[in-house]
Amino acid sequence: MGYYEIALKLYKDEKYEKAAKAFKKAIDNKAYTYKSLAGLSESMGKLGDPIKQEETINISSSIASSQSRFDIFWKNYGDFFDEAGNYSKAIEYYEKAIQLNRNYHSAYYRLGMVYFTLKDYDKAIEYCNMSLRLNPRDDFSYNALGIIYFEIGQYERSVECYRKMIIINPKDEYPYNGLGNIYNKLGEYENAIQYYTRAIEINPNFEYPYNGLGTIYLNHYKDYTKAIEYYRKAIKASPEYEYPYLNIGNVYKAKGDFKNAINYYNKYLLLDKTNEECFFNLATIYQQKKEYPDAIENYKKALRINSKNDEAYKNLGIIYSLIGKKEKSIQSYKRSISINPKNPYLYKDLAEIYNENKNHKEAISYYKKAIDIFADKEKSLVPVSK
Repeated sequence: MGYYEIALKLYKDEKYEKAAKAFKKAIDNKAYTYKSLAGLSESMGKLGDPIKQEETINISSSIASSQSRFDIFWKNYGDFFDEAGNYSKAIEYYEKAIQLNRNYHSAYYRLGMVYFTLKDYDKAIEYCNMSLRLNPRDDFSYNALGIIYFEIGQYERSVECYRKMIIINPKDEYPYNGLGNIYNKLGEYENAIQYYTRAIEINPNFEYPYNGLGTIYLNHYKDYTKAIEYYRKAIKASPEYEYPYLNIGNVYKAKGDFKNAINYYNKYLLLDKTNEECFFNLATIYQQKKEYPDAIENYKKALRINSKNDEAYKNLGIIYSLIGKKEKSIQSYKRSISINPKNPYLYKDLAEIYNENKNHKEAISYYKKAIDIFADKEKSLVPVSK
């Protein structure tokens, strides 16, 4: 990891003083000069030093002026804010770069990727296509479009983009990995394995296809040994790639090896604390181990990321009922019902809690709702005579 990458991580961790020092080292080493200057400027701003912040901006501006390339200056500022997760600022600077140079295809591409991150897929596609109109051999934009179309379920278009990438550069590992992902998603596992394997043949240190292969062996073949083998290869290729840790945790969870599962989930969380699935899986393990305080804590963390997780609310309802916190149990079940009102089991469980509390009126009401939903489901299964 270079000085810029270290500085960026410190900045994202809000360690601005250390980040500023690391950005200075990156500048001294001529590493990503514009991006490092942007990072130094922002770090000074966060440290409440507007004078040094302005000085840094002026240095960046003078370098850009001497090279007559303000478009590169703004584009690199955009890159920094994109990598730092400040997407509105990234958009602002990419647009400035484009205003100065309407033919700056990589600025259109980066702008498209920001909109992809923001899940504005129409704009993401628009800007990547603008990049391709300026540079029809831009494999980065084809790769981006392949990913976007995959994300929105337009698999044929995704395949088309990856095949165009292969025509441009048959030795590029990314399109083969992308095709592997598509065939994996479509359940064409032999094809997926073939493309993942081709990606690895081109670049044995490419982490993503190892993860894809691990997922096939985990979910389809239930071959836990091979799944772990591939996930470990992904980690060896890139120790900071977070998903193999999560997936190994899932393997150990499926095997009932909770100790190792917890260990790998915690390794994952050192790299990414924004994934609802990891907290939810940890919570279910602690729930099975009857370690209820830890289960509650992790369900709450999952819900802070995704407040629409009805399963998390339901499980909280179960735990609160078991530990005698009936009111909290009722509240949790009601939240679960508000998200998933067609689940009859939620009404049944809630009715039983009211019954235990001797609130028979509410119990009867919720039992009736459960019966009505069950009846509706049965009707929908009965074939209608013509």
